Amino acid sequence: MDPFKYEGYPVRQRQKIMRETRLIDLLIDCLAYPFLTQLVTYDELTQKNPITRICQLVYRILKHCAKDYTVNKNYIA
Repeated sequence: MDPFKYEGYPVRQRQKIMRETRLIDLLIDCLAYPFLTQLVTYDELTQKNPITRICQLVYRILKHCAKDYTVNKNYIA
């Protein structure tokens, strides 16, 4: 299955575990790290850059964590 196109039903227990184990915090840190450490600049970002693909996948996981679960939506915000 293509992780960029897969849409599934959210499992509330898994979403809760991701918040309680602070995996959501780690995912947000993964999004910010390349830019805070100046590993890449905004000019270097293209669709072929591996950091772009990683950020897309992390964003997709965060989206699934918050899907139909208000507690995680507020936590991520």
